[in-house]
Amino acid sequence: MQGTHRRGAPGVAAPGVRTEPAAAHHKGKIAMNSSKKMQLVGIVQRTVGGEKKNYWSRIGAAFENRDGSWNLRFDYLPTGASETTIQMRPFEAKDTAPTE
Repeated sequence: MQGTHRRGAPGVAAPGVRTEPAAAHHKGKIAMNSSKKMQLVGIVQRTVGGEKKNYWSRIGAAFENRDGSWNLRFDYLPTGASETTIQMRPFEAKDTAPTE
């Protein structure tokens, strides 16, 4: 292969590279509707100085499918899952990237 640089073993795709045809990849899967997105936040309640406080962290995003179901994409998962509430919330204006 002239002019290209390959990494890894021959015949092994790099991480994140699809090896199957696009049609096979999408067969039987539900397409996401990118216009309907929500943020995922994790809320943990901790006691600080005798007072209970809620700490919020953005942990991912949710995308609505055409059939009304949702795909959840986590950037990370909370370690104390039994003590964490996960909510889907609309993105606020300051959370979204400006469109041109």
